[in-house]
Amino acid sequence: MNQRTVAALVRGSKVGALLASVLLVATLAPGVSTAPAVARTGATGPVSVRLSVATQVSDQAKPRAVVTLTRGVSKLPPGIVVVRTSTKVLGTARTTKSARKVKVAVRLRPIRAGSHRVYAVFKAGGHSLGSSARKTVTAHRGCVWRPRTCGFPDGSNTGPARGTVFRSVPGDVRSGPGWTYDPRGWITVSGNGAVLKNLRLSGISIEVHASNVTIRNNRITVVGDNWAVGLREGSNIHVSHNLITAPSATGSTRGMVAVKDISGTVTSPVVDHNDISRMSTGIQMDSGTVADNYIHDMGYKAGDHLNGFTSNGGTRPLVVHHNTILNSYDQTDAISLFQDFNIQANRRVTDNLVGGGGYTIYAGGGYKGLSNHITITGNRFARSYFPNSGHWGPVTAWDANGARNIWSRNVWDMNGRPVTHS
Repeated sequence: MNQRTVAALVRGSKVGALLASVLLVATLAPGVSTAPAVARTGATGPVSVRLSVATQVSDQAKPRAVVTLTRGVSKLPPGIVVVRTSTKVLGTARTTKSARKVKVAVRLRPIRAGSHRVYAVFKAGGHSLGSSARKTVTAHRGCVWRPRTCGFPDGSNTGPARGTVFRSVPGDVRSGPGWTYDPRGWITVSGNGAVLKNLRLSGISIEVHASNVTIRNNRITVVGDNWAVGLREGSNIHVSHNLITAPSATGSTRGMVAVKDISGTVTSPVVDHNDISRMSTGIQMDSGTVADNYIHDMGYKAGDHLNGFTSNGGTRPLVVHHNTILNSYDQTDAISLFQDFNIQANRRVTDNLVGGGGYTIYAGGGYKGLSNHITITGNRFARSYFPNSGHWGPVTAWDANGARNIWSRNVWDMNGRPVTHS
C-alpha cells in the first residue's frame, strides 16, 4: 500500500483513519516492534548481588557470609544463593521472602589454607539473575592464629565490657558492701554475697574470706610475687570477665598468679572469661570450674616455673573447659595436673586450645598413686611455638591404667589429625 492510498482511507472514515495510522507506522518503520522490551535476566529485571564475608578465616572453621539481594523494579522471586570459588561451591541458602531487598546468611564449608577468590550468585527459575564482585579470602591453618574465628577465647571476647567506666581504689572508692581496702596493699572481702565490680586496681590484690562473692568486670594489675585474686576460704566464688595483668612480662615486675586457691579448701569456685597475661601462673585451683579464659603472654623472672593452669592434686571435681592457654616458653605447661599433695582424680579437661610449655599438658600421673577418672578430650594442640606443641611434646604423665581415664578426640590444631598420649 502506497502513501496515496493511505491518504484516501483517512478521508473516508474514522475507522479508516485509525487503520491507516497503524499501517502508516508499519510502512514508515518496517521491521521495528512497538511491544515493550522483556529483560533476558528475568521477567522484571536483573538482581544486584552484594557479598559480605571475612577476608581472613581459619581453615578449621566454618565461616559465615551475608549476601544482599536487591531488585529495584519489582519483588524478588524465590531462589537460591550460591557462594563459591571458581571451582567449588562453599555454601548455599534458599530465599522465600518476597521483597525488593533480601539479606541471606550462608554458612560456608571450611576453606583450605591459602587465598581464594570468592563470589555469590543468585539463581531463580533455572537461570542466574545476578552475581557479586569477587573477594579475596585468605584461609589460615588452624585456630591459634586468631582463636575467636573458631569460637575460642581471645582478647575480643574476654575481659571487661568495652566502654566500662572504672573506679580506682583507693582514689575513687575505698570500700563497699562486704569489702574494704587495706592500706597495706590489698582488698579484704569478708561479707557473704559481696560484689566487686568495675574497679581499677593497681598493685592491689583481692583476698576473699567469704561465700557467694562475685568479682567481675575489673582491671587488676599486680606486681612481683603477688596474686591478683586470692581465694582463702568460702564457697561459690565467681571470678569473671576481668583483665588481670602486670606492668611487664619479664623480671621483677611480672605477676605471680592471677587467680589462686590459696588454701585448697574453697568449694565450687568458678573462674571464667578472664583475659590473663604477664603472669608466671595463670590460674591455680584444685576444684571448681575454669572456663572460657584467655591465658597468654606468660610472665617470667629467673627461677619461675610457668603454668597456664595448674592443680597440685585433689579428688573433688574439677573442670577445665574451652580455654585458650598459650605458653611460648619451653617450660613448664599450658595445663598441668600435678601430684604435689595428692593424687589427681575426677578431672575433665575438654575443648581447650593449648600450646607451648615443656609439655603442653601434664595429665595427672605421679608418685602419689594412679590417677583416675581423668577425661582429656576434644582439645586442640597448637604448634605455634614448637613442632610438637610443647618443647618436649604434647602430653606426659598419662596413666593409661587409671580407672576410667579417657583420652579421646584430641587433635593437632593445624590439620585436625589425632594427638596420641604416648
